[in-house]
Amino acid sequence: MDHLKGIRILSFNHFLMGPVGIQQLADLGADVIAVESTEGAFQRKWGGANKDVAGQTMLLLAGNRNKRSLALNLKDKRGLAIARELIATADVVAENFRPGVMDKLGLGYEAAKQIKPDIIYASASGYGADGPYVNKPGQDLIIQAMSGLATITGTREHGPRAVGVSAVDHHGAALFASGIMAALLGRMRTGKGCKVDVSLLSAAIDLQLESFTCYLNGVRPDDVRQPGNISGWYYGAPYGIYPARDGHIAISLGSLEALSAALDIPADQRVADAQCYTHRDEATPAIAAAVAARTLAELVAAFDAAGIWH
Repeated sequence: MDHLKGIRILSFNHFLMGPVGIQQLADLGADVIAVESTEGAFQRKWGGANKDVAGQTMLLLAGNRNKRSLALNLKDKRGLAIARELIATADVVAENFRPGVMDKLGLGYEAAKQIKPDIIYASASGYGADGPYVNKPGQDLIIQAMSGLATITGTREHGPRAVGVSAVDHHGAALFASGIMAALLGRMRTGKGCKVDVSLLSAAIDLQLESFTCYLNGVRPDDVRQPGNISGWYYGAPYGIYPARDGHIAISLGSLEALSAALDIPADQRVADAQCYTHRDEATPAIAAAVAARTLAELVAAFDAAGIWH
């Protein structure tokens, strides 16, 4: 797709959130110039699984698609001069250094506006442009822990556990891209540029929209870690993943009463639909035992017949 054809983005981004967010815009047709240090961007040197492909790391391959790259020494007058010339040709400047770094280089928002008055200047950081954590390192795992995401993903038995992918980075990247697109639309209407700010912390909080909405409206559990098989403290039974005889099965939405019937759970161990949240600790052991006694094929057939989402 080339919906953003003709839009030039000057990208000073590293690691994951910034590069992936700008990559989404490159995939939509934007002309992205990725500015790197003369030693190469961080993601050229470090990546997951200790795996390279033709000398390129997994992290680079994950976030460098459809971009052109340019190496500049931004601590040198010649490098800065080239960067300023490029800003003059750009629609968007995007960066994810710690707050203040671009200002010190003379490439911050105010400086960019002097060069290109209608510039859209997008910054992604760990904790936002100010506040007590502004100078602390912002990284997915750290933010998962700080925001509470690792806690609600963890279990009562084993404690906090991070999500198995860089979910905060990826959601932050999507917010970064959508913020830039909204700013571009606003400029089409008003002729004015603006500043866009996105943070990993805001992305992590946004991922917990359901949880925080419940909590802030008075639902206060004794423990926000996952109870038993239930995948989230604010969900009722049976919502979760259960071990079967030959694997595991996710049981999502459907009548708890219909599920109990499909699993032939004894009447005295069944819980009514209206009690799926308040009595989930009583409901899930019987569900878990019934699921464990069956194969995946048997469960799929029974759930399909009963209209249980799985």
